[in-house]
Amino acid sequence: ERIIYFSNNYSVIAEPEYPYEKNNKTQIVDIFLKISRKQEETDVACILIENKISKGASNKVQISKQYDYFIHSKEYQEDLIVYSLLLTTDNNIFSIMHDNGLKLNPKTVWVKWTNHKEIESSIEAILRKLILLEQRAEIQPINPNTQFILKSFIDYIVTEFSYRENGQKNFNFNGSEEIANAKIILENKTYILKRFENKMIRVFDEDDNVLNIPVKPLLRKIIQNNNLDVNIKRGTYFKKNTQVLGRETINALNKRTDN
Repeated sequence: ERIIYFSNNYSVIAEPEYPYEKNNKTQIVDIFLKISRKQEETDVACILIENKISKGASNKVQISKQYDYFIHSKEYQEDLIVYSLLLTTDNNIFSIMHDNGLKLNPKTVWVKWTNHKEIESSIEAILRKLILLEQRAEIQPINPNTQFILKSFIDYIVTEFSYRENGQKNFNFNGSEEIANAKIILENKTYILKRFENKMIRVFDEDDNVLNIPVKPLLRKIIQNNNLDVNIKRGTYFKKNTQVLGRETINALNKRTDN
């Protein structure tokens, strides 16, 4: 009901890498959202979204500084509600950014891509709910291409951002068929790499127990220690994601075994 009400009464404008100035100094927010009433054509709220992935990107004053700059910029209107949205991976290192943001702006919100402790409070959970609402015809139909993009993005989020603060992972492969595997002994330990129909890569022990370890660093070590013909980069600058690197590693190991 809230989705339908919002869609009927409000419009949203989104601008990436949005700059604004205070005293000739500039702050840039990753995504700037402006919400307006359709009937009156008046702005009612805006959202300053800052996205953080790497732990090293944590900046304890960035959220509060962005808010301070914005309310002193020419874009700000006194009757405009301003939300500061911090979007991060599931790591407590970003809590200081949220806490400092709250000191200046009580409407500072912290949302995680994936969330182990509060599973229903994450971008992953929101997107899954959206797909379910569409399937139950509770919201307007979603274009099939958009559905595919959303489902692929959910898969990507879980694969790339599921390593938790407490070391646990969200092994979301149930229901997906195994399509390839390879066995490797590394530093006197036996690992079994498995690739599933949904493209996810998981690591198991000899008893078929899934291992709670980061997958990508293990793949890199396997490639290096075994001199596999696998490049960890795509082109000159971009590193391959876990799915691609895992597929190529499994293929290289199996090719070596066959030969």
